[in-house]
Amino acid sequence: GGFHLRFKSLIFIKLRHINKNFAGEVVTNEAFGVLTPKKRMRKFTLLVWICFGWKLAEAQLVQWDFENVAEALAPLPIAASYRATSMAYGQAGLSGGNNNGTPAICFGENTWATNFWSINPSPADNYYMEFSTGTQPGYVATFTGFSMYVSASSQYSADKFAVYMSSDNFATRTYVGTGDIEEEACAAYIAVLPQAVTIAHGQVFAIRVHPYRQFSRYQVATIRIDNVTLEGTALPIVLSDFDCRESEEGVQLSWETQIEENTDRFEIEHRLDGADFQRIGQVKAAGNSRERRNYSFVHRNPAPGYNYYRLKQLDTNGNYEYFEGQKVAVQRRSPAARSFSLLANISEGNFVVRIHNRLSQTRQLLLFSLQSGARIQVVPVPEESATLRIALGHLPPGMYWLLDPATRHGEKLVVVGQ
Repeated sequence: GGFHLRFKSLIFIKLRHINKNFAGEVVTNEAFGVLTPKKRMRKFTLLVWICFGWKLAEAQLVQWDFENVAEALAPLPIAASYRATSMAYGQAGLSGGNNNGTPAICFGENTWATNFWSINPSPADNYYMEFSTGTQPGYVATFTGFSMYVSASSQYSADKFAVYMSSDNFATRTYVGTGDIEEEACAAYIAVLPQAVTIAHGQVFAIRVHPYRQFSRYQVATIRIDNVTLEGTALPIVLSDFDCRESEEGVQLSWETQIEENTDRFEIEHRLDGADFQRIGQVKAAGNSRERRNYSFVHRNPAPGYNYYRLKQLDTNGNYEYFEGQKVAVQRRSPAARSFSLLANISEGNFVVRIHNRLSQTRQLLLFSLQSGARIQVVPVPEESATLRIALGHLPPGMYWLLDPATRHGEKLVVVGQ
């Protein structure tokens, strides 16, 4: 392990114990741009890798160079030795084969050795090495390439492999390619994925390598892999702006996203000092977008004083993430602007409301729960009334908001237990 090569429009030749009598016929591997000898040479190998005009994926997202494995026999799963800050984890495991240790054969101190692979002439579904990863919250990752170095300890080792990829735990899978395992060659396998695969937080991208055609009488013969790399790009789900401010209608919330991946909706949550956040509404999200999107929501019954708001983004797969909250100071209206006032705002359930002239426009008040934001009831106001008695003893103890929908003037009511 230790490094990974990126190249474009270059010829790379690796010489290892060159033999004058080398007669291996060179054929094109199904992996993109990799040439390997057809015949296996036990001691002497000439490898020629030629790539013309191929731009590798933009960045390493996850790599296993196995230099982080202290034990001779690597415990499973094997953690990635490198992962971009956008990636939450990387782990490697196997099925069917045997974990056999970390000998030095390719780069650095260690590789990953395995044996007892399938003796079948074609890939077996239950024999594989798996390399999987996922993103940190707030990121989406797009995978475009896969590469590794691979060699065999002897002519009896598994001598071919097939590669598949999946983003749904292999409920479905996509074929990537096949390759040869050369004896003591440490040859590169480099593949451009047949299609880019994008995942959001909570999803898993995985590659499975299926070694096969191991000689049945010598299944202790190992294969060794090194510098296994998942290539691609990772970008944050960008909430570029979140603004909350008081308006004539209440509190206006607006936000903007730059990138979205599998977003289902945004939920708006609200609280007052000393209270828990409660959902007061939701806005449908774009789903998948690489362009700027603008959203808005109006909280129509804020309480005077500090109101706190936060956004909860929910994905189509049920995962969610909170974005940083905002605080808004809602001004209490002057007495002259009030359409009603409370003689007392704390009671076991009976409240007396003094009606002002401004209320003659609507003749009704609306009662909301400050815990849930839900409208509880409509309170009609009789004509020519100077006072109004409101009985709320049937409601559970808690905080409520009495609102004049015309003037947006409101008052807090606190119902206490009897």
